[in-house]
Order: sequence, then C-alpha cells, then structure tokens
Amino acid sequence: MEGDSPPPAREDSPGALLPTVVEPLLVLPRPRPVIIPERLPDGGGFCTNSLRLTSAGGGFYLGFTDVNGLTVRIHLVRHQLERLVSFALGPEGDMSGQLWRRLSEIPLERPLPNRALEEELRVLLRTFAVELAQPTRR
Repeated sequence: MEGDSPPPAREDSPGALLPTVVEPLLVLPRPRPVIIPERLPDGGGFCTNSLRLTSAGGGFYLGFTDVNGLTVRIHLVRHQLERLVSFALGPEGDMSGQLWRRLSEIPLERPLPNRALEEELRVLLRTFAVELAQPTRR
C-alpha cells in the first residue's frame, strides 16, 4: 500500500451514515484599543485618538469624525459639560449607550450612536473631570 490512511468509506458502509463531529470554534472578543487622554499642547483643551475637546468663550467644542466620515463639532456650554462629567463619573455612566445618548440630546443634528467614541468620551471626561470643573481661564 502506498499510504497508511484507510480507504475512503463507501456510501453503503456503516461508517458513512455517522454524522461528522465538528468542534466549536472559540470566539474571543476583539481587544479594545488603548485610550490615551491628553492635554492639547496649547493648553486650550483635551483630546484622545478620535475626540477633541477645546475651550471656547464660555464653553467648549467637542469635535470628532462620525461613522460616515463627516466632521461633527458640538458646542457645549459649561452646565452641559458639567452634567456630562457628573454622569460619566456616576454609576450609570458605565451603562453602554447612556453617555452618548446624553450627548446626542444637546445638538440639533444628533450624532449617530458610536460605542468606541462613547468609551473615549467617558475616559476623557473622567480623566480631566477636576480640570473641566474649574472656570475657563480664557
């Protein structure tokens, strides 16, 4: 014989009627990207990979690119930003979709839901909560 493998089972043999057992594949969750919140070099705001929170007269602008590739810029007055920060720091701030839903209630043109950007916003607000609570110095 040329090989050590057994001959293929014929359809009329008893082994041909047994179902083939397929091992289930282990599905691992995709790793989350590392979010690094930073101060902007000019000291006028904060950023992550995808978000940019810059100070403006009496408030802030939150800028990002949405899922369609459009640049979105939302003006936040101080009390709106304070509400977002307190929500992000609270226990309900960890619930998926809630922080982004709160942000989406502010502008007239609501941004589409985006879990990755929501997580970046949560990290940014939590990291710089103390500095964001201080009055604007511009």
